[in-house]
Amino acid sequence: MIIIGRKGNNLENKAYEYLHEMITQHKLQAGKRIIESEIADHLGMSRTPIRAALKRLEEEKFVYSVPNLGTFVEQTTIKDVLEMNELRTVLEIKALESCVQKASDEEIAACIQVVESMSIADTPQQIKEKDEYFNRFIIHYCENARLLEYLNLLNIELSHPRHSVPFTEKRLNTMRQDHLNILKYIKDRNYSRAAKTLEKHHKRYFTFMEDYLKIMVK
Repeated sequence: MIIIGRKGNNLENKAYEYLHEMITQHKLQAGKRIIESEIADHLGMSRTPIRAALKRLEEEKFVYSVPNLGTFVEQTTIKDVLEMNELRTVLEIKALESCVQKASDEEIAACIQVVESMSIADTPQQIKEKDEYFNRFIIHYCENARLLEYLNLLNIELSHPRHSVPFTEKRLNTMRQDHLNILKYIKDRNYSRAAKTLEKHHKRYFTFMEDYLKIMVK
């Protein structure tokens, strides 16, 4: 079973969701130092859950730490995103082959249900979790450990720019329909159509990001 969401206690999750929203909505700009005491005071908690949340965000490449200086908001360039997206597309299409062969009808149906539940009324975190559920489903059945390792790292690094772009209703509907089309071809055991649709989805998604990131990423 593929699980939606991240583990963590309530205070850690609250701090994570607050910082994640502040970064993805660019209320905390790239390169800005995050002062733990200020965040703790604002949220009415100790620094311990703040540090745990920052560790999670660092694993996901939203922030980076500098010894003796502190934690800063990560900065990603257009070139970085393009190169990572191209590599992710190639590896994910390869992993998709195992998904088409091995995913059961029940597992496919469960993923379809998650994707269909995506709504503009969802919070950014809920949309992120449902999107990541779909991404994990695509690669879940691959037995190539090295390929999975690289894909997981790429998905973590791309999580920030992918979820930095505001979710308009049009963009969300396009993403949801792409996901549903891919799942339809997986259910039909049609790897060729699923692979072509997945490739088009990645290209379309990068186009969504590009103009926005040209403004927000220096």
